[in-house]
Amino acid sequence: MALPKKNDKEKFLKNNRLKELFSKAERIDNNLWQVLQEIGNSYNELSKNYDAIAQRLLMDILHDKKIKDKIHSARYRIKDKKAYR
Repeated sequence: MALPKKNDKEKFLKNNRLKELFSKAERIDNNLWQVLQEIGNSYNELSKNYDAIAQRLLMDILHDKKIKDKIHSARYRIKDKKAYR
């Protein structure tokens, strides 16, 4: 895994208002930035399946005989991972 650029880290912390909190947390685990990057990479990999899972759940709900007549409409969305707000 390629290490992130320092500017990426600074931009992420600033845009997400985490600079002060991150510096305190980093004293506990000096690999914190690497852990956050691994979480982001894991989310990117796993999120490829989220749309299919959400569609399947929605279809299961809409076809449930006990509740299908009580639902007027339904929709879903998968939140994007945003490195910067």
